[in-house]
Amino acid sequence: MSVPEVGLIGDIGATNARFALVQPDGSTIPPRVYALNDYPSLSDVIDAYLAEESPERLGQAVLAVAAPVTGDQITLTNHTWTFSIEALRRHVGLKRLRVINDFAANALAIPHLGESDRIQIGVGSPVSDAPIALIGPGTGLGVSSLVPTQSSAVPIPGEGGHVTMAPAVPAGPFTPAQITNPRIWDEDPRTREATAMFCAMLGTVASNLALTLGARGGIYVAGGIVSRLGPYFAQSEFRARFEAKGRFRGYLAAIPTYVIARPLPALLGATALLKQP
Repeated sequence: MSVPEVGLIGDIGATNARFALVQPDGSTIPPRVYALNDYPSLSDVIDAYLAEESPERLGQAVLAVAAPVTGDQITLTNHTWTFSIEALRRHVGLKRLRVINDFAANALAIPHLGESDRIQIGVGSPVSDAPIALIGPGTGLGVSSLVPTQSSAVPIPGEGGHVTMAPAVPAGPFTPAQITNPRIWDEDPRTREATAMFCAMLGTVASNLALTLGARGGIYVAGGIVSRLGPYFAQSEFRARFEAKGRFRGYLAAIPTYVIARPLPALLGATALLKQP
């Protein structure tokens, strides 16, 4: 009698890698987080994780990476790590390894979000058979979409975060985390101005995405920056800028916008993909 297999899921960004195991019964153990700069390669950090968790029978894995996935060789967009999918599969001893773009994994998570996993910004109602778009500012800007089919939904990965845009403001001696910290806003009003500008610009970019894709199923905002802004984001110019498209104001006003409140949604999407045949 064969022993049921355990699955590995991972979300590898530009700063941190997050891993968890999916048990044969479908349950997921709490993820562990590792700093990329603490390890020379992806295989090294996976080895470290597996040494800590010691799964009895690891059969397959789904890894979401912050990079375009166009072939066997993957290079992270905002980090120096590079790896071969097939070589990594052999190194870990897996029967199957699927590597997908991290925002494609985030898109796959959307059908599995509960009401408490998302916060609606503004008004609007989703159209059930229309595309859904996803955007997420972090170290970079992730963009993807989810297109419904007769049987399920297909994630469409893209690199929309690298389209043309060249904003510029005078720089101050603050980290990104400090710029969005209300305690710093009183110290230097430029940080408050930059945060307000960021929210408004994100609304414009999100509306461009909605119009380009016809994303009447909704726009979802992921990533750590927006979720940390909390109520401030809902009160910002994001939604007003989202709707500010002249003759298409009514079209955009009907599209709902949501902030994903669930931590690590890419792991949820990776789990959904892992469970597919």
